[in-house]
Amino acid sequence: MVVYIALFALAVILGVPLAGRKATKAKKIIYLSVMFVLMYLVTVFRYGMGNDYFSYIRLFNEISSTPWSEMHTLVYEPLYTLLTKLISMVTLNPEAMYAVYAVLILVPVAYTIYRYSDNVWISVIVYLCLTFFYASLSFIRQGIAASILLLAFGFIKQRKIIPVLILAFIELALGFVKEIRRRELQKKRKQVKEEQAREHS
Repeated sequence: MVVYIALFALAVILGVPLAGRKATKAKKIIYLSVMFVLMYLVTVFRYGMGNDYFSYIRLFNEISSTPWSEMHTLVYEPLYTLLTKLISMVTLNPEAMYAVYAVLILVPVAYTIYRYSDNVWISVIVYLCLTFFYASLSFIRQGIAASILLLAFGFIKQRKIIPVLILAFIELALGFVKEIRRRELQKKRKQVKEEQAREHS
């Protein structure tokens, strides 16, 4: 909580000279760079901050220890599973996972604010005050999905339909595949329980 309050205080203090009404493009870039680098450092080097902090470490360890031949048995999002597996092949330090996913979450947010916000100062404060940043510490996969949607928003503003369709397909396909795999696993578990029940009867 102290770290979060400190981030909010810095957002306000730095926002006055760097991102006020007459802010130049250079000052906006400096302000966003400072704030999002600080958020990035908090995301990477935190310990226990976020409701699912230890859950994601458990998932990281589970995916890293799963052989490639058995990766299809995992019920997590395929892209998330694949990227986490690739990270674990480089290092088994969970902080590396948080470092990579922080980039995927924070960079699209910072870019969207810079590109489309009329007041970057207020946008950063809203991102902090409405706990979007804190939520990204707990719901990493959902945070990545939200960042993809932000990128899609940018393409919509530019009327670039093909990139929007590609991003929408990624969002829908990942969720649909995960749901199929989850139901298949539930069906297999049910069949195993029924077989075990028959053997004991």
